[in-house]
Amino acid sequence: MRKPLAIHCIQFVLLSCTYSGYQEKTELLHENYKYALVEIDSYDFRRAYHGIDTLEGYALDSFLNRNPWANEIYSNSADHPFFNDLLRLGILDHGDLNLSDLDTLPNQFNYQFKPNHFFKVKTKYMDDPIQVKTPSFELTFWDNARLVLIDTLEFSWPPDVAFFKKDLDEDGSEELLSIFKWYIVNGDNFELKIYQIKKVNQQ
Repeated sequence: MRKPLAIHCIQFVLLSCTYSGYQEKTELLHENYKYALVEIDSYDFRRAYHGIDTLEGYALDSFLNRNPWANEIYSNSADHPFFNDLLRLGILDHGDLNLSDLDTLPNQFNYQFKPNHFFKVKTKYMDDPIQVKTPSFELTFWDNARLVLIDTLEFSWPPDVAFFKKDLDEDGSEELLSIFKWYIVNGDNFELKIYQIKKVNQQ
């Protein structure tokens, strides 16, 4: 005996819902663990240029290129857990930001996620107002041929940003550091931010 068309329709809808629910559950299981770019420390510095009119030659160059001083007194704490490491590595010089040995990373580089495990990282500057509200750097992280993370770091205009990497605490996982430089009221401000790629549970 043939089933009425209405019964076939009901069965189709139920099967579709069951498959949809199974597919959604399966996708959630696969997405329980994700990678995230997490900011774990930050510092602010400034280099003012008051008194520049009275200088010339070597004195002027030294004044313009001196290390930016910290905007506050930093110390090793829960808010600044990498302060001692930055001092030990010379990134901070008596608390000031040492710019002399910091070379920015290329647009593509390797990032050590953990010992013997590297991600390939690509950075892309984005300033199209259709795509982003403010100038941004898009970072993509690849584990071999698998894309594991895309994240965007926003900066104000102009986007004078340098990236570099260090295993600051020598635990086998590198930190990614950015220095954002911007000018205001006869001086340059410098923002040092420290990030790490972490595997996070989405449950």
